[in-house]
Amino acid sequence: MTEEQARDAEALRERLRISEGQAEQLARVIERAQQGKTQPVTHVTVTAPTVERVAADIRERINRNDKTLPAEALAKSDRTVVAPQLENKDYQVGVYKINLDKRRKIKAGVTQIDSRTYWTAGLQVGRWEGLVHGQGGDVKGCSVIYTVAEW
Repeated sequence: MTEEQARDAEALRERLRISEGQAEQLARVIERAQQGKTQPVTHVTVTAPTVERVAADIRERINRNDKTLPAEALAKSDRTVVAPQLENKDYQVGVYKINLDKRRKIKAGVTQIDSRTYWTAGLQVGRWEGLVHGQGGDVKGCSVIYTVAEW
């Protein structure tokens, strides 16, 4: 990606196939890093004729799982962005490892009420969770839960 694309939420959303909210948050973080307001976890020095060539070289090396790169650059993530950072004089190429918020979850478990045991199946979307409780093949009840706080 170009430096401008890495700061453009719409370009990030389309290129990385992420939600609008995730793209906006990511664009803010990348912009802060490009301006030198966020320090990298690690760094590596690469010599090349242009910053764009360095970015392409790093991207290729990550794709090949080149062990000469720092482990942080090779770490597994949902998405990886390699972008020039011309405004940042200390680190002119940024590697962003992006792990997306998993908003949908399928759950399974058991519920004990008095002396009865029920199977429980659920779906969580964002802060809302719906649970169905059953015994054998019969549904015996359900629950809806809202997450009030997260940390």
